[in-house]
Amino acid sequence: MRLTARFTFAATLLAVTLLGSASHAALITQRPAAPESTAVTQVRHSAGDANELIRTAVAQRFGGDADGAVRTLGKVLEADPDSAEALGYQALAQFDRGDFRSAADIFRQAHHRAASLRAMLGRYLALGRIGENADAELKVVKASLPFEQTTSLDYVVAGYYLGQRSLADLSAAARTIEDVCTVQFYKSELDLMQNRFEIAAEGLKGFADACPKTMMEYPSALAELKRLENDGYLRGVVAGKPSLTLKLVDRR
Repeated sequence: MRLTARFTFAATLLAVTLLGSASHAALITQRPAAPESTAVTQVRHSAGDANELIRTAVAQRFGGDADGAVRTLGKVLEADPDSAEALGYQALAQFDRGDFRSAADIFRQAHHRAASLRAMLGRYLALGRIGENADAELKVVKASLPFEQTTSLDYVVAGYYLGQRSLADLSAAARTIEDVCTVQFYKSELDLMQNRFEIAAEGLKGFADACPKTMMEYPSALAELKRLENDGYLRGVVAGKPSLTLKLVDRR
């Protein structure tokens, strides 16, 4: 009995010793994961900071502070000059503040970073507002679009600007209230470019009264109305029941 007890104790001690050695070896083998590199952490933080700055700039623009939006987006572009999103918002903010030359240049940069007919329509408007014709450039961009984009609303608007589509075509292409508002904005901008100031003022006023305030064109419409008001072109535009010049086509 005594021998058996000693044997049992020795066996237990050996097992514990071996188990401890194995556990120690496992701990040595299973090294903790390497911490995330500083560079990766910085990129993650930079992306988060950029997104936050862009959200701030959008809020500034919709709050009527285009100058503040330009400054905020400048910080994003200083860190990442190729950010198509920041370039697009920067172009819109420059348009709102009336710096049409800068807006036109930045719209082109945004298009080169991420091909966008909407960006080139913005450039077309900005150049038109300083008396420059961009028909040839818009024709090239429009002709280069893949087939699946040739039925888009922007494609129809571009055709209207180039004299290839009629106002009836624009109205027929509008399928939602947002489409109607988009068409009204771009039609009014063309009226403005062609010195039909009273008609442009009426169209932009209808847009401001009736369209969703979340539309990206909304701050631009307000900025244009302010410029028209300063030039005395809103005197004949009577504020009343919101209405749009264009109407949705009944497709039932």
